[in-house]
Amino acid sequence: FQKGRPQLTNNYRPVSILPVLSKVFEKVFLTRMLRYLNKHNQLSEEQFGFRKGKSTIDAVARLVDLVIEGFENRNTTLGVFLDLSKAFDCVDHEILLGRLESHGIRGVPHLWLRSFLSDRTQVVQISDHLSKPIQLSYGHYGVSQ
Repeated sequence: FQKGRPQLTNNYRPVSILPVLSKVFEKVFLTRMLRYLNKHNQLSEEQFGFRKGKSTIDAVARLVDLVIEGFENRNTTLGVFLDLSKAFDCVDHEILLGRLESHGIRGVPHLWLRSFLSDRTQVVQISDHLSKPIQLSYGHYGVSQ
């Protein structure tokens, strides 16, 4: 339960309890993928989220630098800030896989990701009661967190 009225299902979010082996595999995959993307300069220097050695303070400092640069050069300077609520729920698997492939993530890693994102099921547990597994209804959208 997050906040608001407990009767509304939108105020709840799923908790993923993945097997330990799956978590280890994901961590290894992420580490190797990020190493590859960094080595081949596939990540923008302006990508601050989910990057080792980068923080929100770095992002704010870069924003301030850009604003000052715009003022000094007498350029019109605008800022657009988005709050992408439930963004992970909206990720199209085919677009994600296509983007990763265009950045060089191919072969076995690509096939593993495709398999990982396919045919996902969930169960619901309330106290000691466990539901039957059900196919997730979002189809080809959303990624686990």
